[in-house]
Amino acid sequence: MQTFMENNLLAMALAPDADRFNGDPATDVYSLENYDEITFVVIEGAGGVGTATITVEECTSAAAAGATAIGFKYKTATTADTTATWSTWSTATSSGHKPAAAANKMTAVRVRASELSNGSPFVRVQLTEDDSTAVDACVIAILGDCRYSGEVPPDPTS
Repeated sequence: MQTFMENNLLAMALAPDADRFNGDPATDVYSLENYDEITFVVIEGAGGVGTATITVEECTSAAAAGATAIGFKYKTATTADTTATWSTWSTATSSGHKPAAAANKMTAVRVRASELSNGSPFVRVQLTEDDSTAVDACVIAILGDCRYSGEVPPDPTS
């Protein structure tokens, strides 16, 4: 039986920062050539006023060439702890999703490899700050359903 870690890869897409949305950061770029899907989890702690619009970009290379905004699925949790209550999956257009201002929440963003355009197997999340109030946040990437099982999943950044 395969474990979660043998079929999936967890990565720090954007490290925790006290003003994470400042400068409109983008996550690392990940390849879905060996994975069926990726879920980015935006985790926000302190700073209930600052907000950022979340968009997903498909790319033609690991260097983010040809970055183009695409639609995606997302869900939100009202808290970032064990009492989290998740919404149902919703659909965002290529314009993105702007979570409501609140401290201690999470937003999960899911993209399936089958949803990407031909020749664009790479994906990243772009965060565009809407309110400049500092927000303590980070982004984790979970690459799911690895096509090649093993002790160490394939590197999705190349």
